[in-house]
Amino acid sequence: MAIGSLGGALLAARRPRPRLRFVVLAGAGFSIVEIVAGLMPTYTSFAAVLPVLGLCALTMVTSANATIQLTSSPMMRGRVAALYLMVFMGGTPIGAPIVGWVGETFGARWMMIGGGTLTLFGILFATLWYLRHHDQRLQELRAELRDLRWRHARRTDFHGVEIP
Repeated sequence: MAIGSLGGALLAARRPRPRLRFVVLAGAGFSIVEIVAGLMPTYTSFAAVLPVLGLCALTMVTSANATIQLTSSPMMRGRVAALYLMVFMGGTPIGAPIVGWVGETFGARWMMIGGGTLTLFGILFATLWYLRHHDQRLQELRAELRDLRWRHARRTDFHGVEIP
């Protein structure tokens, strides 16, 4: 897993600007690879999947950290980073006993499959919510722009934008 983590760090670091799409895809990749790792029948096949798991995990974490820091305003960056880390690290005291109980009760295999499945559903839910909210904001912005009065604007000011 450490080899994959090193590769993930290098992959995320070489990108000039992290995109939200990259964070979502890395998180979805992590959850899918975690499910696949839980389904591996032998230790050798499990060990063969771990570098990919490490690559996806560190790519997602590094890209998410960079996205949080680069997309927040400079005056709020420290507060946003603190809130992000509180959620990211603060979930451990709640989640660790649950993961431990599931692993002890059902076995490590089902812990990985269940964790990957919950992660994938969480990513899908958050992505759909974001896209719906983002689409609503775009529709509101378009409605506001349509309602503006363009009395004093000249046609040359629009640079190819069609005026109704």
